[in-house]
Amino acid sequence: MRCKVGSVKKILIAPLDWGLGHATRCIPIIRSFCDAGAEVIIGGNGASLLLLRNEFPALKVIQLPDYQISYSRTKKGLPLVMLLQIPNILQVISQEHKRVKQIVEDENLDLIISDNRYGLYHDRVRCIFLTHQLQIQVPQSLWLQKIVNVCNHRLLQRFHRIWVPDVKAQGISGRLSDAPSLGHVDFIGLLSRMEYRPQAETRYECLVVLSGPEPQRSLLEEMVLASLQKSKIKTLIVRGLPENTNRRMVSPWVEIVDYLGATELQDAISQSAILVSRSGYSSVMDWVKMRRHAVLIPTPGQTEQEYLGKHLTQKKWFLSVAQDEFELTEALEQYKKIMFSSFPTDNEEKIKEFCYRELKRD
Repeated sequence: MRCKVGSVKKILIAPLDWGLGHATRCIPIIRSFCDAGAEVIIGGNGASLLLLRNEFPALKVIQLPDYQISYSRTKKGLPLVMLLQIPNILQVISQEHKRVKQIVEDENLDLIISDNRYGLYHDRVRCIFLTHQLQIQVPQSLWLQKIVNVCNHRLLQRFHRIWVPDVKAQGISGRLSDAPSLGHVDFIGLLSRMEYRPQAETRYECLVVLSGPEPQRSLLEEMVLASLQKSKIKTLIVRGLPENTNRRMVSPWVEIVDYLGATELQDAISQSAILVSRSGYSSVMDWVKMRRHAVLIPTPGQTEQEYLGKHLTQKKWFLSVAQDEFELTEALEQYKKIMFSSFPTDNEEKIKEFCYRELKRD
């Protein structure tokens, strides 16, 4: 393992391009390393790479292979669609591994941080894998779940450390991060680009933040707009499309914007009475950081989100509603009746400590 003693350390940070959450939760890691004096290179592809380029225009960017994961329009069809894509995913992991070997030589890297990119490991450079899914959920079959997690753990053993963005085992991630057989796991605290702000004067009755892969992102957008045609709820819809920044009124009470940066989104959150989003883990971390409860709509068939929705509803931190049962007006009325519990506390400086520790390693 190499280290450039006495010089600036060079770090590759690369999120998976599957929705924007993997990219947004890398933002505090990138900031922490930059603040500590490291030279950060951003790796990735697609919309997530575009988001990080917009956030950090001065940083070097390297294109990585696209996993090209496609999604089903129906929950029942998703397992088969994902199963058929496994050979392609394994091929991309192999391509990714070959690519990172060349990057290490070209850039003389000291550290690699991979957010769910399994091919970004190297035998001469310290490698860290960022994930909250140490136990992948396969509710359709317990034996298949066991096989999937045996394979997952073997892949994770290629990395020197696993960073879990949570406060502790059985925290926000619940049993997703409960893997005692893995001995190289660190809980690094919640990761969010948001900063806490008290609620401001209400501008919107509802803020809907869309995210995740297609076609499910668009399907949920259509459902929300259909619900809003039946009611006059003052609503802002953030479409989660960083390619554009278009903003328009589609009715006297519904405003749509393609994308908001962190500061603008924080403003919208503080000005909104009720929040609605997917139950993606990064979205959940943002809401917890902002100390805001929300209505969560798990992506159909995405077992991680379905589990998180149930888990977080049981803790009375959020309200989860299945997409096939979702109607905006009904969900908002149900939300108003709930007595929510307080969120867990978190040490916001924890990620800075982990990043500083890595920079000080010999």
